[in-house]
Amino acid sequence: MFYRFKKSKVHIDVTFADKPSGVSILRLPGLPSFPKEDKFTEFFSQAGFNVFIPHYLGSWLSDGVFTPKNCLKTIEIAWDFVEKGKGIELYNYELKSGL
Repeated sequence: MFYRFKKSKVHIDVTFADKPSGVSILRLPGLPSFPKEDKFTEFFSQAGFNVFIPHYLGSWLSDGVFTPKNCLKTIEIAWDFVEKGKGIELYNYELKSGL
């Protein structure tokens, strides 16, 4: 199941496994790749992993300016999202927690 969340200024695409193993993957694709569901995401979600793919600050859907420092900030924000499981679900703009 695919969702898009926002944590701070970072948009994060999440594919939840149908049968979750309790383990998540924080995927950090390089640029200029477009963060999306693909064979990698499909393979791991079918294997029971929840896959989190952030859009780097200043790129694609995330706000801000794209800089090397903001790439590191994106990783920090995304990691916090994975750990705490709390963000705005962008389909209906509701705060979701316990993800």
